Amino acid sequence: MIEYYQDFTVARDGIEYCAAPLPYRWLDVPNCYDLSKTHGMAQYLWFEIADFQARDIANSINELTIHARNFDAWQKILQGLERDEAFRVHHEFIRSNSIVALNLPYSIKSRFYYAISHLSHQANRVLHAENWQESHLPLDRDINQEIAAKISKGWKGWRKVASRLDRCDTGTFREGTLNFRNSYTHRHDVIIGLEATPPIKREATSTPNKTSYIVGGTKIMELSIISQLIKVEFDNFSRAYSAFQNLINEQKDALSTLEQPM
Repeated sequence: MIEYYQDFTVARDGIEYCAAPLPYRWLDVPNCYDLSKTHGMAQYLWFEIADFQARDIANSINELTIHARNFDAWQKILQGLERDEAFRVHHEFIRSNSIVALNLPYSIKSRFYYAISHLSHQANRVLHAENWQESHLPLDRDINQEIAAKISKGWKGWRKVASRLDRCDTGTFREGTLNFRNSYTHRHDVIIGLEATPPIKREATSTPNKTSYIVGGTKIMELSIISQLIKVEFDNFSRAYSAFQNLINEQKDALSTLEQPM
């Protein structure tokens, strides 16, 4: 199998990334904090969360460009292989990466909501201390879009982040990937780039007790098509990240009015 991976690296070297990576370490984090100040600890917590989450989300979004480039390269390799050999290559090199790549948009979107909820909560604790309680933020496992909206609604930048996130991981991506995340998690394995889906598919109609069965499997999800869908997700998430940066800067500016130097 080594020769196939060597062919892959040659093919990949001839393919450009779909876009430049998102920036890292753009947030100006203080070198030290005076924890004896009234808001010293709160500001420390906010900056630590903001710095980590900004890097983590940027890393995840940039990872989409890596997967798209790899899929384009592997598409070139699979085209010249017989079916049995193609399955060997897929199992060895493509399968695990495809599972991660097609679940990534859902994960990134969830991470945005998680990060924004925590950041807004910390900022609200300081700026609205008289009526903002720790209990306003639920346990991590319960944080979602609804919680992020509730906690962040008082911040001007939230509306643009929310609007741009609404364009990420939409029905277009799910339809184009044959609802991969749901199928893989709750139904059966799905092979990307090769025809290996269940031969029989049951479809229910809106009329009770009426169903139909599709025989012969479903269409192949070509790696090149998946790559294009992932590139679109990268573009959409990049716009959301830009709005996320603006929200972070808005909160930073608000916290800078306190006695602790920023």
